[in-house]
Amino acid sequence: MKKFVVGFVAAFVAAMMCVCFVACGASALAGNTYSYVDIEVKVDGNVPDEYKDMVDMIINSFENNSNFENMTMTFNSDGTVVTKVSGEESEKAYYKQEGDKVYILESADEEIADDTEYLTISGDELIMSNEESNLGMTFKIKITFKK
Repeated sequence: MKKFVVGFVAAFVAAMMCVCFVACGASALAGNTYSYVDIEVKVDGNVPDEYKDMVDMIINSFENNSNFENMTMTFNSDGTVVTKVSGEESEKAYYKQEGDKVYILESADEEIADDTEYLTISGDELIMSNEESNLGMTFKIKITFKK
C-alpha cells in the first residue's frame, strides 16, 4: 500500500507541477487570468477495507488544501504564464495551445510529446484532469479554474 500511496502522491504532485508550469504561444488565452474554483476527487473501484481510512485521508487532503483556493494563472501575450499560489509566483513557464488543449512545457521551444500534460479549455474554464489506477482502484482528480 505504501507503494500505491507514494505513486499516487507522486503522480498528483507531478500533475500539480504541470499546473504551476503551464506553457504556450500567443493565443486566445493571452491576457487572461484564471482563478481556482473547485477540486473534485473520486475513487472508482472497490476499496479494500484495510485501505479505506488511507483513501479517505488522501481525498480529504486534496479537497481541504487551502493552497488551491489562492491559485491563479495569468497567460501573457509573449507565451509565458505566471502562476501564483498564495501570492508566491512560480518559476517562468510557457504555454502552447492547440484547439482546446493547453500544453505544459518547460521552455518556449519544447516539442509537444504524446505524454505531455495539458489542461482543457471549456468556455471560460480551464480544467486539469488526472487519473491514476492501482490495486483495482482508480483515483480521479479534476481541478477547475475560471476566468
